[in-house]
Amino acid sequence: MRDHRFPTSIPAKSVVVLQLEVKECEGVQVLEHVQAKLTINSHKRGDLKIQLTSPMGTRVVLLDHRAHDNSRAGFNLWPFMSVHSWGEYPSELGSWRYTTTGVFWVKSGPGS
Repeated sequence: MRDHRFPTSIPAKSVVVLQLEVKECEGVQVLEHVQAKLTINSHKRGDLKIQLTSPMGTRVVLLDHRAHDNSRAGFNLWPFMSVHSWGEYPSELGSWRYTTTGVFWVKSGPGS
């Protein structure tokens, strides 16, 4: 998928939902995995939680809170991947949702 930029600041303990229409899977019959390349800056990386929901309703936690991760390094085009949508049909693809909590800056969207 092409680069999408969603500059978003989220106050700590708040939730934001980003939606993407995915149309780059033409010719793919069945999904094996989904990959989201994200660039995220954070004051405390362990405070971040990222959840992906497929158009068919499959929910996946791509990144969970980590109490001992105090890094400020964030993630630079980090490939988060899941096989939880294995067997879903790309013809059903439409709006993928990222549900996020924490304080960060999102620069790019999912890839398939």
